[in-house]
Amino acid sequence: MPAIPAASRSPPPGAAAPASAAGEPPIDLVHLARQTDGDSALQQELLALFDKQSASLLAQSSDRSAERRRRADAAHQLKGSALAVGAGAVARAAAAVEELRARHHGEIVIDAVIPDYYARLPKPCVGGWGRRSLNVTPGGKVLPCHAAESIPGLEFWSVRDHSLADIWANSPVFNAFRGTAWMQEPCRSCARRDIDFGGCRCQAFALTGDARATDPVCHLSPRHEEVAALAALQHDVPYVYRRM
Repeated sequence: MPAIPAASRSPPPGAAAPASAAGEPPIDLVHLARQTDGDSALQQELLALFDKQSASLLAQSSDRSAERRRRADAAHQLKGSALAVGAGAVARAAAAVEELRARHHGEIVIDAVIPDYYARLPKPCVGGWGRRSLNVTPGGKVLPCHAAESIPGLEFWSVRDHSLADIWANSPVFNAFRGTAWMQEPCRSCARRDIDFGGCRCQAFALTGDARATDPVCHLSPRHEEVAALAALQHDVPYVYRRM
């Protein structure tokens, strides 16, 4: 069972819980202690369960192939789980998504993605490179993801010269990070290599300079502390709506 993250461990008596960049602790430790009668082992078990369950519920909540009722149930369960452990910000976000989906049902599809720097494990970017989706630029270039052109040295084929089926199966860029053969350690020997596929290749390149590196969002990455440092610097600013 994983240890409770440093920001989530119970503070010594009289000490304040560490705050997030927005001034709110990721976990309300007072609430969690009250829910568990101060049992630190039970707190660790609940947080580990929430860590695992929330990733699954987020994936279900954003799965457009799933029925609307199933997606709604996943968002509702995430809200309840977050409230139980004292993850107030997560609970409010899930509640907001739940309300917006109900209000705009039939008009627009609303997806919710928690920023990577709150995670211990990376997301399978676009379901895994070259596994589920593609993007076609206005000029006809076909990309495995919308940001793929940020990685230098990749060869992109165009629908002007090849069929989509040919591009999907044979183009160098779609095969560059498909599967697991390209992986470095710790991804190569990780039990999750066929689940998250090493995370986001564009993010790995942006943060490490190596598109084959483990996504630094992963707590197993040797560069993970850099993501933690960047997260500590982030701050929320009011959203400015574009006006015509």
